[in-house]
Amino acid sequence: MGRESFLLRGQVFETDSASHVGADGVLDRVTIRGFTPERGCGREFRDRGGRATWKSPVDGGSTAYTAPAEYAAFGGPIDLTADLAERLVASRDRSLALLPAGRARAEPLGQGVVGDGRAGLTVTAYAITGLSNTPIPVWMDDSGKFFGAIGSLSWIRSGFEAQESKLQKNPG
Repeated sequence: MGRESFLLRGQVFETDSASHVGADGVLDRVTIRGFTPERGCGREFRDRGGRATWKSPVDGGSTAYTAPAEYAAFGGPIDLTADLAERLVASRDRSLALLPAGRARAEPLGQGVVGDGRAGLTVTAYAITGLSNTPIPVWMDDSGKFFGAIGSLSWIRSGFEAQESKLQKNPG
């Protein structure tokens, strides 16, 4: 489950998501509800035995597939990006096929240390490509879990908010 709620220069964004990982290690169900300033943001994805079906405000369709592939929703809460980043970093070649189409990759950029003493963590920056015209930078912890996405709008693990400016200056 994920929830994003923010007010950006008078614009209200409210999104909720629910997702489930199937036996093949990738998402087999995704539901997104809510609204953005442009429109409602309802999205649905289902995998029914090798047939993927999706519907969003900008597209819809279905396709058969035989190898694991991760659904890439157009928009949606950061938890879906975090989920994709974790699967990419854990994959053998840091690459995953995408549904409805394409392929994403995670390229390591460098490392940084956040926190002090025993609370310190080593985090690795990755550039995720294949989703957008430009790479999406994310930070992952040593166990391959999503730590943050630092940019003009940032998401960072609770308790490490004071480290945002350090990671902003050190993109990896």
